[in-house]
Amino acid sequence: MKKTLLASLLGITLAISANNFVIAADLSKISIEKTAAIQQNKAPDEIVKVVITDVLETLNKHPEIKADSKKLNALIEEKIVPHINFRRMTALAVGKDWRKTTEEQKLRLTKGFGNLLIKTYSNALAGYGDEKMVFKPLKMKPDDNEVNVRIEIHQAGNKPINFDTYLEKKDNAWFVYDVSVAGISLVTNYREQFNQTVRQGGFEALLDLLENKSDILVEKAKEETDNAMKQQ
Repeated sequence: MKKTLLASLLGITLAISANNFVIAADLSKISIEKTAAIQQNKAPDEIVKVVITDVLETLNKHPEIKADSKKLNALIEEKIVPHINFRRMTALAVGKDWRKTTEEQKLRLTKGFGNLLIKTYSNALAGYGDEKMVFKPLKMKPDDNEVNVRIEIHQAGNKPINFDTYLEKKDNAWFVYDVSVAGISLVTNYREQFNQTVRQGGFEALLDLLENKSDILVEKAKEETDNAMKQQ
């Protein structure tokens, strides 16, 4: 079966090497004001739709980008990074041990996990094919500060795949803090391995895993996603 965008999103492909992957942005200091200006007070589901559509239209117009890791990373940093709360994502992935870390460790963990996530997005976009995305009606109350934007991924010959994007509101901007594919959370998918690594070698071992051995994490995500896809 052909790779789907969402299968790739949790690390099915390993086409982009961690050695070729560097984030230029400081993920711990993404500007709320800048993101709010980009989003222009749009509803959260509209924000997700605009970002996804913009990125995929760019790839359709310039397919050569998918084979150029530098251009692909630049596209992600411009179009996707401003809308993600990497610090909260990292805290959720690390779990209760997050409270035990120093501020310096938090910054390094956020940087390392952010690199891993964007590498995952790069893999997903590099494997993008002919999927069709169907946005479900947004269930949101006027005073809600957290929402789930639900999407179904349709590909000929396969059952639809559920793709949920979880966002939180900070001031006048919405930020993604988790995504779920076929019921598998991108963030919590890593938590068990993070916790095991901390128990065995402390936070420095986790930092080493994120900074130098991220393909191990991607391969683990591949196994989890393979199992979830088989059950769809």
